[in-house]
Amino acid sequence: MLSIICGEDTVLSRKYFTDLKVEYAKKECEVQEILAPQIQNLLKWQGENLNLFASKTVFFTDHLDSLIIKKRGKKSTKPLPVLTLEVVCEIIAKKKDISLIVWEEKAQRDLKLKTIAQIKEFKPSSSIFKLLELCKPGFLKEFIHMLRLVLDSQDPMFVFIMLTRHIKTLILAREDIFSPIVQSWQRYKLTDQAKLWQGEKLTQFYEGLYKIELSTKSGTNPYGMKNSLEILACFHL
Repeated sequence: MLSIICGEDTVLSRKYFTDLKVEYAKKECEVQEILAPQIQNLLKWQGENLNLFASKTVFFTDHLDSLIIKKRGKKSTKPLPVLTLEVVCEIIAKKKDISLIVWEEKAQRDLKLKTIAQIKEFKPSSSIFKLLELCKPGFLKEFIHMLRLVLDSQDPMFVFIMLTRHIKTLILAREDIFSPIVQSWQRYKLTDQAKLWQGEKLTQFYEGLYKIELSTKSGTNPYGMKNSLEILACFHL
């Protein structure tokens, strides 16, 4: 069985992933953490060491999807010397005696393995996207109000991550640089929002977010995440 924990709310999805390990351990299951490239060894281990699977064993890994290559060109008629990672994942997904749980730092729509795995996705609330839309000069009052509403129900670090990611996207939008997955209507929307920032204000806002991150991680931020974001907004919005 192949299960994937994913979603743009990486804070909540990671917490769920971590909590699962604890839950399985409480059920007296054997919990094993392995590196994504080692997934290919699971079938070999099962065949060589039956005791490993005598009791319920659950394997945990992360960032497996990025290793998957969906297109390998023209298929060869010769047998492959080893199973590819893609084939191994397909086999594991069909097996009931192997449990592999994967954490991915992406949305379900971006997963290459979504068609064969059981997915649990953690999506941001619509209020988060409203907050991002309000992050522009002249909307300080509305931004602060929405920020407080969002922080009442969302993890502060997740809100910070989403905001930082959005501001970086706006900076790139000013240079007409977009991710391939960004749709045309999103490009127009991002470009319009980026144009509202004059001069170096947008870059300065991003630099302010970077300083908040550094001080928070080093434990030297005296204001906390919520107040730091409000202060930053007051200077730039």
